[in-house]
Amino acid sequence: MSLLLTPSHRSISDKNPSIDFITCLPYHVLDSIFSKVSSLRYLTRCTRVSKTWRSFLLSWPGLWRDLSDLRLNIARDLVQYERYFDGKHVRVVHILGRSRSEQEQAILFLVQHNCYCIETIRIACYPEINDRLVELFKTTGRSLQSLHVYSGGSQCVLYTVLQHCTALKDLRYSHSTEGFETLSPDDVIDENIPTTTPIQDLSLDAIMSYPLLENTLRLFPCLKRVDLNASIVGRDCGHILEFLATSCPQLQQVQFGGDHTAPAYIRNISTLSSSPPPPAKSAVTAAALQKDNGSIRVLVLSQLLGLSDTHLVPLFLKHGKTLEAIHIEACYTLGDATFSALAMRGCPHLRYLCIRLNCFMYEAAASIGDSNHDQQQQPIHFQPHDLCTFIRNAPSLEEVNFSYLTGVTDPIVEELAELKNLKELEISHCENVTQQSLCRLIIQQQHNSNKNGNNHGRQLKSLHLLGMKGVTDQVLSAIAQYMGRQLESLDVGSNDNITEAGFNAIVDRFSRTKVLKWLGVSHCSKIHPGAYDYACQKLKTTTVYRVNMKPGYNIVLSR
Repeated sequence: MSLLLTPSHRSISDKNPSIDFITCLPYHVLDSIFSKVSSLRYLTRCTRVSKTWRSFLLSWPGLWRDLSDLRLNIARDLVQYERYFDGKHVRVVHILGRSRSEQEQAILFLVQHNCYCIETIRIACYPEINDRLVELFKTTGRSLQSLHVYSGGSQCVLYTVLQHCTALKDLRYSHSTEGFETLSPDDVIDENIPTTTPIQDLSLDAIMSYPLLENTLRLFPCLKRVDLNASIVGRDCGHILEFLATSCPQLQQVQFGGDHTAPAYIRNISTLSSSPPPPAKSAVTAAALQKDNGSIRVLVLSQLLGLSDTHLVPLFLKHGKTLEAIHIEACYTLGDATFSALAMRGCPHLRYLCIRLNCFMYEAAASIGDSNHDQQQQPIHFQPHDLCTFIRNAPSLEEVNFSYLTGVTDPIVEELAELKNLKELEISHCENVTQQSLCRLIIQQQHNSNKNGNNHGRQLKSLHLLGMKGVTDQVLSAIAQYMGRQLESLDVGSNDNITEAGFNAIVDRFSRTKVLKWLGVSHCSKIHPGAYDYACQKLKTTTVYRVNMKPGYNIVLSR
């Protein structure tokens, strides 16, 4: 702390060690220091250090900035500080636990103390406190910008939020029961609900009919990111996608289905490198926004049985040039036309591509008949030459995942080998890829790294090859020889063709370079348990993951 003091203050502190540093440091430095303490509970403990600390902290606006009931009872624990508490300094509120009565008291405390400047609220509310929620939304409506509500019971508070929170930009609403079943599409058209809202990020996890959802989405012409649960979109997902593409011209990121968690690469859209989005607008009509040149940059579609080429082909033809991330998982109704459109249009800015199946989801889908089709659902169909052309026309690709795509063959892998910016590759359970093709991939990627010189950010860092007949000792030897200085994550589990010879080549090489952080070798029956002990001894900086299904050897070795 003495490093922060000026020379004059340091000399005073040296002569008199009893002087409190709070009296020596400027306000902005103290503000920065105490802002690092995230919990109000710990900050209030700091008030007991001395009178100087207490005087500063109780007059410091940052003390009340973040209130959370996870570490304190908001209504009860703040009573003793009521004479110092100023509601206008509260910016973030989390009410996620405790009992119904404590939640109700916390909300009542915020309302009574005029916390009208709150910008962010996270709340998992009991159904019985919906009336209190309305009071909170009325109090914070003009300042609230981000709201996550996890609601239950039969009453829907979504439209209450839209009615009172006119400055909201980020809304995540999750309803645990069918709270929308009593509502009709006409209920959304209410004179008290604004016809448009400034919301840019929307996440809905609830059950509602397609007409009701469409009328709801009409309220959000400024949307940039939307995340809808598969139970909402159902077999209408294609129509909803078309509606959003035409009604929300600023739309950049779409996620349908999945667990409401975008893949790691695209969680933060600001890291993507396309042109900056158009400036946010206040509540205006969708017709006025049509003048903007909106473009979808991120598309995530997961576990949707109602999606077809009819819906995706126009979207890819229109937005292919601006797409930076495509994630299509377990959408079994897609056919050749989608991939032909991708090959035709090209995606020069695409950096993330995931087109994968899930064996468990495929078995479930195959057992469900579609009332609109005579045949049962089939896996994703594509022509290998279309996928080759598409990869060739996407030179900026950095991450590729083709897991469980049995149509992936050697020509496709050879196109992947030519990608000069590839950082992560997963082609697990692609059984038609041969040993020779994998070796060429490894050698070519190392050659690409040499061309890139010292630019380590443009090297293949992660390679997952689970359940592939083409993974042999020769492939592991090639990995050890050509990727020993760059690979950080390697998974070759569920491969019965690799033996201790190939495994030891990996261990010996990476024990010297010390760059490998993860090594997966689960269910490799020809590798003796003693080899794993050897690997853990040699690879001091690597996590070695192994599960063997043989009786007596069900173990996980990890560091």
